[in-house]
Amino acid sequence: MKSLSKGMKEIAKHGNAQDAEIKEMFTAYSLLLTINEHAMQLNRAIDECRRVYEILIDAVIDSQKGVIQPQLITHAQILEQVKHSQADMPSDFSLPIPTSAAYQHFY
Repeated sequence: MKSLSKGMKEIAKHGNAQDAEIKEMFTAYSLLLTINEHAMQLNRAIDECRRVYEILIDAVIDSQKGVIQPQLITHAQILEQVKHSQADMPSDFSLPIPTSAAYQHFY
């Protein structure tokens, strides 16, 4: 029992001596975790910006070909423009989708 008590005292003494070093290591590790989390958030933001720029570049390229990207104009806006232009369209012209108000909630 005496040797157990002596061993526990030695462990406590060693723990106290290393306490400052352990606290410093813990602080450094916590800081590292925080920096890593911020780096991941920055990477996600950069990836999102890259994705948006690619969409914009594709939209400009496609617009030069006469194609409108769906990210730039909604279905409802397209239908609204089609309705405004129906008077100028040939009478035999038809769309592959219904344009009546009853179907607008689908778009």
